[in-house]
Amino acid sequence: MEEPKIIITKRPLKEDFIMFNRVISNTEYHFNRSATIASIAMLLIWGPCILSTATHDPMLTAKLSIFAVLLTAFYNWYIRKRRDRRAAKLYEQNKVLSSMTKFKISLFDDHFESQTDTEQSTVSYNKLYKIIETPTHFYFMYAKNQGIIIAKEGEAMTDFVLKLKEKYKL
Repeated sequence: MEEPKIIITKRPLKEDFIMFNRVISNTEYHFNRSATIASIAMLLIWGPCILSTATHDPMLTAKLSIFAVLLTAFYNWYIRKRRDRRAAKLYEQNKVLSSMTKFKISLFDDHFESQTDTEQSTVSYNKLYKIIETPTHFYFMYAKNQGIIIAKEGEAMTDFVLKLKEKYKL
């Protein structure tokens, strides 16, 4: 029987799940680009309204300008907080994640195996959609919106996963 190259036993926490959700929404669903486009559209809509008051009342123009900037800033803050709250709520509602006691991922040369309280699976690396690297984690993506969170646990693991990423063009 083949021995695993790397064994990971650190279970993903709520914060890891929220970070995973942020990274996926930014990289796969272009969240930041969408928020920027919406902000620009808001300012383009408010711009003519603000400029039309410039000849009549400069003080009103200044107030409306400040209001438009604050509204845009609030919108950006709100949609980011809403995304994080939804991810936290999903984590808390998922009984499998919150009650999991056994978590083990074994990385081999051509596949990885994951074992939890409720499941055991084997996935070949060539079946993965993508591997996403962050400063603290790797995300092995099965599809655009589904993946497994793997915490980085040393330089040997990082080198191994980066070689896999290059080998399988993920």
